[in-house]
Amino acid sequence: RNNWQLITIYEGIFLLSFMVFLGIRAMNPDLWHPFRGGEKPMDVAYLNAIVRSIFMPPYDPWFSGGVINYYYYGQYVVGSLIKMSGIPTVIGYNLAIPLLFALTVGICFSLLYNLAALSKRCLPVSRKLSTFPPYVAAITGACFVAISANLEGGLQVARRLWSIIQGDSGFGRFDYWGASRMMPPDPPGFEITEFPFFSFLFADLHAHVIALPIVL
Repeated sequence: RNNWQLITIYEGIFLLSFMVFLGIRAMNPDLWHPFRGGEKPMDVAYLNAIVRSIFMPPYDPWFSGGVINYYYYGQYVVGSLIKMSGIPTVIGYNLAIPLLFALTVGICFSLLYNLAALSKRCLPVSRKLSTFPPYVAAITGACFVAISANLEGGLQVARRLWSIIQGDSGFGRFDYWGASRMMPPDPPGFEITEFPFFSFLFADLHAHVIALPIVL
């Protein structure tokens, strides 16, 4: 009762994050595109195997008589929700990504709110310098972590807008992929530099995506 305003803000942020990302997934729900689909067919296969298996480890969808030899705990968590709700796996997949995004935003908000509130109570310097309520720091920090963790997208938009001001007639194609492959593809390797918003936008239901709210 004493914290109903904070709880309302928290639940509102969670629901807003979920609905916004649900809208993003609704604009591109395809899980099977051979070139732009990433590894979604593999993720769906594992998710189906987990939902349909009557024992653990789940059966291997690629190898008859075998069991999955890939890390699948995150898929197991998602599969449990699909099993309990009774919805089709492909719909559950497209609901899981917004859920993970909303959980990441919400947990960041909670952590940062408590850190900011604690610092205001415990640190004399912080009490003097900070004129903002803790939830302002929490919302800002959650946006930094889950949405603007990489500045390349904003810089790209700024460069395109500047070129339009200079007389270029078109905005051109937005390269969302480039920011996740910042290293040159030459030897010694092809390093991947994914960041949270790219991972959610690309929407492969991999362990590194499912792990984000768990690690937080």
